[in-house]
Amino acid sequence: MLGQLEERWQHYLQCLTDSEEMLKKLREKFKSKLLQQSEEFKKNVGELVTDFKTNGPFTSSITPEEALSQIEQMKQRLAKLKEEEQELRRGLGIFRIDHPLSKDIINLEKDIEALEGIWTLALEWDQMFDKWKLTTFANLQTQVMEDYAIAQYKKLHKLSKDYREKNWEIIDSTKKRVDEFRRTMPLMKDLHNKDMRDRHWRRIKDESSKEFDEESEDFTLESIINMHFEENAQLINEVSEAAQKEAAIERGIEKVREQWEKVEFEVVPFKDKGKLRVIFE
Repeated sequence: MLGQLEERWQHYLQCLTDSEEMLKKLREKFKSKLLQQSEEFKKNVGELVTDFKTNGPFTSSITPEEALSQIEQMKQRLAKLKEEEQELRRGLGIFRIDHPLSKDIINLEKDIEALEGIWTLALEWDQMFDKWKLTTFANLQTQVMEDYAIAQYKKLHKLSKDYREKNWEIIDSTKKRVDEFRRTMPLMKDLHNKDMRDRHWRRIKDESSKEFDEESEDFTLESIINMHFEENAQLINEVSEAAQKEAAIERGIEKVREQWEKVEFEVVPFKDKGKLRVIFE
């Protein structure tokens, strides 16, 4: 019986040895697989970076909606790679193998985020401009429009400086569109002058050879752009300033009239000399 026990003990020790050897082989196999996955991961990251640099939506040749859709697809691919990276880091950590965060992923994530912000600005501008251009001109809030255009231009100007080395054409093209609109705002404000009367509009029509109905619902920002009112910006400015000055005079006269209407006076004989004297009360 002791002999059988010794035999079983030796068998048990052999099983432990075999198991340990098997575990060692499995660990090496697992380690080798992780290292192989690490190389594959680097390759996939490189492919995404190349795809972004080669096919990224950097120009205004596509719409903001198309660009943002393309960016969203890249974000999903990037998110998947980041998950793979975390799995690799956990696995390699078992073997005390350092796997630092990919600098390519970090930089790519920053670029994608920046590009998404730029295209979002472009989309917001397009949506706002589409709203303005179809609004009846009399209902436009020119000061709000100007403030918005200035704020957007400042953002784009900063972006063009921050990402100059990237050569992302969409920044400059959007900045140019906003700037062109911003430069038309003095003209729009001149036209939107509340002191303009029929005679002023008639002068603009006659001297610019443009026929339009400023009170019509069809007289919109889009129609003004299509009729190239910018060609007559100096004329419109002169007429608008004249209207403002005339209105100021009219208001001054009206104020004097209102004051005199409140004055009461009495006409009485003056010292029996056949003359009259006015007494103000």
